[in-house]
Amino acid sequence: MAETALLEIGVEDLPPSFVCEALQQLKEKGKELFVSAYLDYERIDTFGSSQRLVCQVVGLSPHQRPRFDKEMG
Repeated sequence: MAETALLEIGVEDLPPSFVCEALQQLKEKGKELFVSAYLDYERIDTFGSSQRLVCQVVGLSPHQRPRFDKEMG
């Protein structure tokens, strides 16, 4: 069963020109985090204002994908 996760970050007043870039970085870093943690998701949405940055992960799997490591030496 897929879940929805929400991360809200309170910040000092950001200039409006910084908010768009911060939201883009939040989305990119979120994707990297979930891929490296072997967690599947449907999509990541970001929202924000000058004092809040929000990352919503829709369709987040409650379990990690199986991970197989093969070491040779």
